[in-house]
Amino acid sequence: MGVPFGRYALSGVDALLAQQGFADLRAALSDAVGCAALAAGVADRCVGPVCVGHEASLLAICEAGVGEAAARLEAQVLGLDYRAIHFQAGRAVSALGEAGAATLQAGTWTAAIDLGNGAEQATSATFTALRR
Repeated sequence: MGVPFGRYALSGVDALLAQQGFADLRAALSDAVGCAALAAGVADRCVGPVCVGHEASLLAICEAGVGEAAARLEAQVLGLDYRAIHFQAGRAVSALGEAGAATLQAGTWTAAIDLGNGAEQATSATFTALRR
Protein backbone atom coordinates (compact mmCIF):
# COMPACT_ATOMS: atom_id res chain seq x y z
CA MET A 1 0.00 0.00 0.00
CA GLY A 2 1.37 3.38 -0.79
CA VAL A 3 0.95 6.60 -2.68
CA PRO A 4 1.35 6.48 -6.47
CA PHE A 5 3.23 9.77 -6.75
CA GLY A 6 4.64 8.84 -10.16
CA ARG A 7 1.23 8.08 -11.65
CA TYR A 8 -0.17 11.30 -10.18
CA ALA A 9 2.75 13.28 -11.60
CA LEU A 10 2.29 11.79 -15.08
CA SER A 11 -1.43 12.54 -14.96
CA GLY A 12 -0.63 16.13 -14.05
CA VAL A 13 1.95 16.42 -16.84
CA ASP A 14 -0.52 14.93 -19.34
CA ALA A 15 -3.19 17.44 -18.25
CA LEU A 16 -0.78 20.37 -18.65
CA LEU A 17 0.38 19.12 -22.03
CA ALA A 18 -3.23 18.69 -23.19
CA GLN A 19 -3.87 22.35 -22.31
CA GLN A 20 -0.98 23.22 -24.62
CA GLY A 21 -2.42 21.06 -27.42
CA PHE A 22 -0.13 18.03 -27.10
CA ALA A 23 -1.46 14.48 -27.08
CA ASP A 24 1.27 13.24 -24.73
CA LEU A 25 4.86 13.69 -23.56
CA ARG A 26 6.23 12.22 -26.79
CA ALA A 27 4.37 14.79 -28.88
CA ALA A 28 5.63 17.65 -26.70
CA LEU A 29 9.22 16.44 -26.89
CA SER A 30 8.94 15.98 -30.64
CA ASP A 31 7.73 19.55 -30.98
CA ALA A 32 10.56 20.84 -28.77
CA VAL A 33 13.22 18.94 -30.73
CA GLY A 34 11.73 19.84 -34.10
CA CYS A 35 12.50 16.56 -35.83
CA ALA A 36 11.14 17.67 -39.21
CA ALA A 37 13.29 20.81 -39.34
CA LEU A 38 16.30 18.94 -37.95
CA ALA A 39 16.02 16.16 -40.55
CA ALA A 40 15.58 18.67 -43.37
CA GLY A 41 18.55 20.72 -42.17
CA VAL A 42 20.87 17.74 -41.93
CA ALA A 43 19.66 16.27 -45.24
CA ASP A 44 20.47 19.57 -46.99
CA ARG A 45 24.08 19.62 -45.76
CA CYS A 46 26.60 19.26 -48.52
CA VAL A 47 30.35 19.01 -48.80
CA GLY A 48 31.15 20.07 -52.33
CA PRO A 49 28.89 18.16 -54.69
CA VAL A 50 27.99 15.44 -52.14
CA CYS A 51 24.90 16.05 -49.98
CA VAL A 52 23.63 14.02 -47.01
CA GLY A 53 20.07 13.53 -48.29
CA HIS A 54 17.88 10.77 -46.77
CA GLU A 55 15.52 13.24 -45.07
CA ALA A 56 12.83 10.58 -44.45
CA SER A 57 15.33 8.25 -42.78
CA LEU A 58 16.71 11.05 -40.63
CA LEU A 59 13.17 12.03 -39.59
CA ALA A 60 12.39 8.42 -38.61
CA ILE A 61 15.60 8.20 -36.55
CA CYS A 62 14.83 11.47 -34.77
CA GLU A 63 11.24 10.47 -33.99
CA ALA A 64 12.37 7.07 -32.70
CA GLY A 65 14.88 8.77 -30.42
CA VAL A 66 12.24 11.16 -29.11
CA GLY A 67 9.88 8.22 -28.50
CA GLU A 68 12.57 6.38 -26.55
CA ALA A 69 13.37 9.49 -24.51
CA ALA A 70 9.67 9.96 -23.66
CA ALA A 71 9.34 6.30 -22.63
CA ARG A 72 12.40 6.52 -20.38
CA LEU A 73 11.19 9.74 -18.75
CA GLU A 74 7.78 8.21 -18.10
CA ALA A 75 9.41 5.10 -16.59
CA GLN A 76 11.55 7.23 -14.29
CA VAL A 77 8.54 9.25 -13.14
CA LEU A 78 6.53 6.07 -12.53
CA GLY A 79 9.43 4.89 -10.37
CA LEU A 80 8.52 7.63 -7.91
CA ASP A 81 5.55 5.61 -6.67
CA TYR A 82 5.90 5.21 -2.90
CA ARG A 83 4.98 1.80 -1.54
CA ALA A 84 5.66 1.90 2.18
CA ILE A 85 3.43 -0.91 3.44
CA HIS A 86 3.65 -4.41 1.98
CA PHE A 87 0.88 -6.69 3.22
CA GLN A 88 2.06 -10.27 3.50
CA ALA A 89 -0.80 -12.30 5.00
CA GLY A 90 -4.01 -11.74 6.91
CA ARG A 91 -7.01 -13.38 8.51
CA ALA A 92 -10.37 -12.05 9.68
CA VAL A 93 -13.63 -13.36 11.09
CA SER A 94 -16.60 -12.51 8.86
CA ALA A 95 -20.17 -11.91 9.93
CA LEU A 96 -22.45 -13.06 7.13
CA GLY A 97 -25.21 -10.79 5.92
CA GLU A 98 -27.77 -11.19 3.14
CA ALA A 99 -25.19 -10.56 0.41
CA GLY A 100 -22.39 -12.63 1.91
CA ALA A 101 -19.70 -11.21 4.15
CA ALA A 102 -21.11 -7.94 5.48
CA THR A 103 -18.42 -7.22 8.07
CA LEU A 104 -14.93 -8.33 8.90
CA GLN A 105 -14.01 -8.49 12.56
CA ALA A 106 -10.98 -9.44 14.59
CA GLY A 107 -8.76 -9.04 11.56
CA THR A 108 -5.01 -9.20 11.80
CA TRP A 109 -2.26 -9.14 9.21
CA THR A 110 1.47 -9.30 8.91
CA ALA A 111 3.21 -6.58 6.99
CA ALA A 112 6.58 -5.04 6.27
CA ILE A 113 7.06 -1.28 6.33
CA ASP A 114 9.76 0.42 4.27
CA LEU A 115 10.27 4.12 4.92
CA GLY A 116 13.37 4.28 2.76
CA ASN A 117 15.86 2.46 4.99
CA GLY A 118 14.87 -1.08 4.04
CA ALA A 119 11.84 -3.17 4.93
CA GLU A 120 11.11 -3.87 8.61
CA GLN A 121 8.45 -6.20 9.97
CA ALA A 122 5.48 -4.43 11.53
CA THR A 123 4.95 -5.65 15.10
CA SER A 124 1.17 -6.09 14.84
CA ALA A 125 -1.80 -4.64 13.03
CA THR A 126 -5.53 -5.14 13.34
CA PHE A 127 -8.49 -4.07 11.24
CA THR A 128 -12.25 -4.14 10.93
CA ALA A 129 -14.32 -3.49 7.82
CA LEU A 130 -17.95 -2.91 6.91
CA ARG A 131 -19.45 -3.46 3.47
CA ARG A 132 -21.40 -0.43 2.20
